[in-house]
Order: sequence, then structure tokens, then C-alpha cells
Amino acid sequence: MPMFSKAQWDKEGEMGYETHPAGTGPYVFKERQLDRYILFERAPTPHWKDGTVDWKELQMTWTIEEPTRFAQLLAGETHLTEINKDLVDEAVRKGYKMIASQGTAQQICLLFGGLYFGTEDPKTGRYTESGGTHGKLDPTVPWTKKEVRQAMNKAINRDEIFKVIYKGRATPMYVHGYYPDLPGWDPTWEKRFPEMYGYDPAAAKRLLAQAGYPKGFKAKMWLFPFAGAPELIALVEAIQVQLREVGIELESEDTDVVATVLPRTRDRKANWYLRAGVPSKKAVEAQIAGFNTGKGSPHMFETDELYAMWEQLLQIVDPKANDELLRKIGNYKFENFETIPLFGVPIEVAVDPKIIKDWPFSGWDGGDMGHTFLISACKQETPCQ
Repeated sequence: MPMFSKAQWDKEGEMGYETHPAGTGPYVFKERQLDRYILFERAPTPHWKDGTVDWKELQMTWTIEEPTRFAQLLAGETHLTEINKDLVDEAVRKGYKMIASQGTAQQICLLFGGLYFGTEDPKTGRYTESGGTHGKLDPTVPWTKKEVRQAMNKAINRDEIFKVIYKGRATPMYVHGYYPDLPGWDPTWEKRFPEMYGYDPAAAKRLLAQAGYPKGFKAKMWLFPFAGAPELIALVEAIQVQLREVGIELESEDTDVVATVLPRTRDRKANWYLRAGVPSKKAVEAQIAGFNTGKGSPHMFETDELYAMWEQLLQIVDPKANDELLRKIGNYKFENFETIPLFGVPIEVAVDPKIIKDWPFSGWDGGDMGHTFLISACKQETPCQ
């Protein structure tokens, strides 16, 4: 949640943040051109915590096309950029350096649009945000059936995607929003995953037939780029091919996250659309609140059972009991095939080692790649490797 200066807000309103936003960071906003760049300059005095940063100015540019970003790096027009792993490896061969976030930054998964099983209850506030879910569930959407969601999971060759698209630089994902180093983790998921989710096209076809779709079905899929996940479009296109092999035809629609996807998901109008999800690593409770209980815009998988467990979770103060209930919620999500879970991945960037020494960043910071004050300059004659 962003915080604003009350004094500036009262004096200048929202437009004050368009021209001269108040803040406390080691960089100061200088200017921006919409859809082109935003420019910061070093603060005039040392920061209270981070001291004086290395750069007089820091400019962030917006370039959607990866080949263009790569060309900018090679031409010296940019010194740090995000590109897919194939291009990162090529950059490294050319003498550039790859820097990865210090841990898993996000999970990569596919989300089923329209899993609005929760029912409205104005008395308790259950699923009443943004108009609630009453009347929004379309039971004709094939993946509202659990067998179809399992079938689609078993149609995915994760090993191939892991090797070809992610070059082995990822970790398995089992349940949306759960991580081995956070509360609620169940070590049995790894053992149970191959049987329940593992690649088996024949089993996928059997499950589809059992669900009433012996010849498969047609649906739609949103296709969009996303910062921090440069492989996303290639991934979704690969998923499209693999699902076609079991009879599921997905018509892809090039779209924009802000203009189309967020409004449609916020209003629970994403029926019939499969989409990529890239949730950043955060507390498990925050993931459940934002994705499963209507407290955010994704409305990923909502049921009354989940909401009841969430309400119970809010009353627990004992860490052990909290861990146990989070694990119960995780197993409910796991056994209901709420998503197509794929991988946990770090964010990788390619940098010019003659200019940049290091960037020890954690990954996501408030919904964007942050901790830019930690980008340090190479101050020697030879490249900083």
C-alpha cells in the first residue's frame, strides 16, 4: 500500500505526485515522459539509512520488445536490462554479466478464469467486494469441473518447459502462494505431485472424457508481457500447444494487463479465459487474502469453504495453530487444482560490468522491481565480474 505525504496531498492533491512527489528515498524524482521513461537524481543530502548512492542520475525506460532491449544493452544505451534467459546467456557470452535476485521472486502459474464458487453474504461481508460473486459463476465453463482442471494440469510437460524455456533456473511450484521457508508448507506435496499433476496426456484425455468433454473444448487465453517475467509469452504459447494435444483449443488474445486483464478480473468477468499469473513472494496469509477471499482484484479461486477457513485464521494467535491451519488451506487448494502451478523463479537482469558492479536485490518490492539504491557502480579500470 503506497503512503503519501498528508501535507502535500492536502495542499496539492493527486496532481502533486505527478509533478513533484514527496518522499524519503536516496533518489529524488526529476522528470518523466509517459510511456518512455522516468528520471531520478541523487538526493542533495545523504540518506538517513543508505547514505549517498553511486549515481548522479538513474533513468528507467519502457521498452516492451526484448530484441530492442537487448540491442540497447549492446549499444550502450542502457546498462541494465531484463531479457529472457536465452538472451541473458547470449549476453554473458558477449562479456556482460547476469545478476539474479537473491531468492525466489515470484511464482509462475496459469490461472483459470471464472472459479467464482463463493456465495455472497452481506451480513458477514463474505465475497461482497466489488459487487460480490452472486451470478458471476458460469457453470458452462469447462474448468469449473475439478476433473477438467486436473486434466489440464496433466497435459503440461513441465520438464520440457523447465529445460527449454527456463534453462533449469527455476524451482518446482506445488501450491499457489506457498513456499518451503514460510508457514503452512507441506513436504508431502512434492511426493504427491507426480501422481496428481504429473505429465500424462492419456490420463488427461480420460479425465476430460469423464467430465463430459471426450473431444476436448474451446476457450480463450490472454497473452501479455509482464515485468519480471520475460519468458511469459513464450511460456503461454508453449502451454497452448501442449493443451491442443489433448483436444483443448485456446484462442489467444493479445491484450494489456492494466487496460483489460485487471478490470475484467476485478469485476469477476474472466470466465472462459486462461491467463498467466506471476504472484510475487509474500506472506502466505496475504496471498490467500488477495487471491482466494475477495480482498484483492485477482479473484482466482473462491469458495465458501476457503472463506470459512480464512475467517478462522484471523482469530488464531498461536503460531503452531496458525501453521496447521495454513497447511490445511494449502491442501484444500492443492487437492482442488486451483491453478496450473509451474515454477518459482528469480528475476534475472543482464548488466554491463564496465559500468555496474552489483545489484543485491530481493526481487519484487511493492509490486515492482525495487531496491534500486543498491545498484552499485564499477569503479575500476577492468570490468567488475
